[in-house]
Amino acid sequence: MQSQLKILFIDDHSGLRDSLSFLLEKKNPLFKFYLASDLDRAELCLKSNPEISIAIVDLNLNGEDGLVL
Repeated sequence: MQSQLKILFIDDHSGLRDSLSFLLEKKNPLFKFYLASDLDRAELCLKSNPEISIAIVDLNLNGEDGLVL
């Protein structure tokens, strides 16, 4: 049995973030999404979930550079 792929999805648009993660999890049950709306929440999520292996990052988070993280 394969283990889940843990993905952090960082985007300030909740509709996009929630719907895309829902659709991808439904399509592939091996995907487990962690969601964050800003860089502070993303950093907390990464610290508390070191098993996250992929991050999908909005490059413009409320006017901040998404690559700063």
